[in-house]
Amino acid sequence: MLARKREQEETAAACRQEEEAVISGLRHELQALRAADPGMSLLDAVEYTPLNPDRRITLYRYCRGDDRNIGPSGMGPDGLLKTSSLVDKDLALLERRAKAEGFQV
Repeated sequence: MLARKREQEETAAACRQEEEAVISGLRHELQALRAADPGMSLLDAVEYTPLNPDRRITLYRYCRGDDRNIGPSGMGPDGLLKTSSLVDKDLALLERRAKAEGFQV
């Protein structure tokens, strides 16, 4: 019983590491895409990246703190306050599209 539980935990840890590696690679691809087009929003870049919807949502959540438009201070580069409602709307849009494509979110 303990051996089986340990094996399941090891398998789950390996899956998490693999997913983290994929997301890390996609994050670098996303940064390169946005560097090529500085006007591209994080949402547009995530949607443009050829991913399954679950990975789009994960990538968006992971990268939103790095986004120049919505920083940790809540202030954009133009000095205007950006609210978390913008992030919430983007996530809601990604989740609706994922559900429309038949994915469970």
